[in-house]
Amino acid sequence: GWLSGTGAHTFSPQAPLTREQVAKIETNALGLSQEAADLDAYRPFFSDSGRIGGWAWGYVDEAYKVGMLRGFPNGTFGPAVTFTPGQARDAVAQLVHYRQGARPTATYVAPPHVQDVTRADAVYAIGIAFDPNAPSLSYVPFSDMTSRDTRVRWLWDAVQRHWIAGATTTGFGPDLPISRAQLLSVAVSALGDAAKAAALDSAPS
Repeated sequence: GWLSGTGAHTFSPQAPLTREQVAKIETNALGLSQEAADLDAYRPFFSDSGRIGGWAWGYVDEAYKVGMLRGFPNGTFGPAVTFTPGQARDAVAQLVHYRQGARPTATYVAPPHVQDVTRADAVYAIGIAFDPNAPSLSYVPFSDMTSRDTRVRWLWDAVQRHWIAGATTTGFGPDLPISRAQLLSVAVSALGDAAKAAALDSAPS
């Protein structure tokens, strides 16, 4: 699985993600779980590698190798450092680009801080990475947004693709913070659609 539960019978959908958890998500999302397994016995080279869970060694090594994660300037990895929603949003956008053939460039090494990312910002960042040219709209489909908000068409596209549902029957809830579960759901859906599109593009005509 992309992410394990937080207990025998719990997932903690509202809990923050840690950097070692993100390493697992990224390698699995990129289809590199076997490559990560091959590195399971190799302790990462970071100066705080003793704090990295043994289960995460291969994931951290592989995520670093392909350029999806970097350490901090002081040589540490910070396995338990909270990966803020903003960093997670940017990571997912990079995963989508990677699936579409671009080389990732890890830039999210900022120290931890409180940063709520809204549903609109997260879905927009992932949506525009998936398709920079989402279909134009002749109306605003959400009661809590206006035509002046340029993110609307990407949000509507995400809803139509069933990546995420509106917060209410008529509204999107653009200013609500996105939860761990919602962000993972959008990420899995976007990456799945990107992989299908890539497969179709590479199929013989």
